[in-house]
Amino acid sequence: MLLVVGLLAVSVGMGMHARADDGSLVTVDPQADLAGRSAWPDHHHFSISSIGATQTLFGKIANVGTDPVNAKVRFTIENETGVVVDEVDSNAVVIPVGENAVVMATRAVDEGKFTVTAVCLFDSNNDGTFAGTGANAKTFSFSARSLATDVKDILFALADAVATAVASFGGDPAAVTGTGAFGTPTQAIDRVAEEAVLRQLEYDGADLNVLSEEAGFVDRGGSRTLILDPVDGTYNAVRGLPLYATSLAVGGGTLGSVTHGLVKDLGRGDTYYAEKGKGAYRNGVPLHTRPFRPKESLFSVYLGQNAEPESYDVARAARRVRNLGAAALDLCAVGSGGFDLYYLNSKAATRLRIMDIAAGVLVVREAGGVVVDPKGKELDMPADLKARTNLVAAGDRKALEALP
Repeated sequence: MLLVVGLLAVSVGMGMHARADDGSLVTVDPQADLAGRSAWPDHHHFSISSIGATQTLFGKIANVGTDPVNAKVRFTIENETGVVVDEVDSNAVVIPVGENAVVMATRAVDEGKFTVTAVCLFDSNNDGTFAGTGANAKTFSFSARSLATDVKDILFALADAVATAVASFGGDPAAVTGTGAFGTPTQAIDRVAEEAVLRQLEYDGADLNVLSEEAGFVDRGGSRTLILDPVDGTYNAVRGLPLYATSLAVGGGTLGSVTHGLVKDLGRGDTYYAEKGKGAYRNGVPLHTRPFRPKESLFSVYLGQNAEPESYDVARAARRVRNLGAAALDLCAVGSGGFDLYYLNSKAATRLRIMDIAAGVLVVREAGGVVVDPKGKELDMPADLKARTNLVAAGDRKALEALP
């Protein structure tokens, strides 16, 4: 006798979402289960992964009979209206008495809500003919969307999670709660924001790794990486200044590979969003940079104790100078036309990491501006924990010509 003792739907391919019938999402570690951990207790267990553009369905089956058996699972997929849209068989496997095995079937990714019925089939005559009565069938439901169309929704959900967590935080934002990926103290507000992002990613089952200032690189088996600064402008936040933000971007191994970026102004509530080739927006309204007029120029220039001497020359070239103390917001101010130029040229210790700027750089570029290094070369950098950079962001290339 053969019994399906557990089912695992793993959406492999474009960041699929899988949810139980009641709408909840429960994740398990598929590798641990494949290695022989206890069977899944019911059909509400799902996990998400991504390798290629294929959806993969796993079934865990056990031989509770008195002889070895050759078995497989047939998955029947129905859409929301009850129409069968696919039927796929898993690989066959010989299962010794008292043991279990994991089998899998693959199909092309599609989007929508589906019901899957899994039936165990076995070759009772050892002649290659598989049959089953359906008495041991298991049914589960899932919804699926491709990561390509889902990244925007994911980023907005993450930003909302951070905003809610930070707004409801009742502790001391400056309290030190540990050490971040760079060996520097992690303050409570950063920890609260980062934990909100990681919880939301698990809930969404998002196909994303994480590169964060606090946690470092978190390998979640994703095909792309969420480049995260949980709170940019922490010093402002702990001093009670409403100039701090969360910065979220999705890309590959470099700044230039970033395809989506979102900056949530946590102090004022504005949301800046950009998608490569599709423009930049503030609260849903398209953004455009400002044409440069020297007599009206407003620059953001870092003039702290680590600023290079050239920074003061740049400041003197503008009619007026500001600095927000949060690179993500300084960049968004360029993208929205508030600043004509943002200039940071400092000693190594205070140069910017990709987590600080990934989303903001995309906002500037998609709004019509440019971002270069201090030598005028188009800015790019690796998506890692070590690289740092200076930069110049301008809404109009003519502003670069005004630099001394």
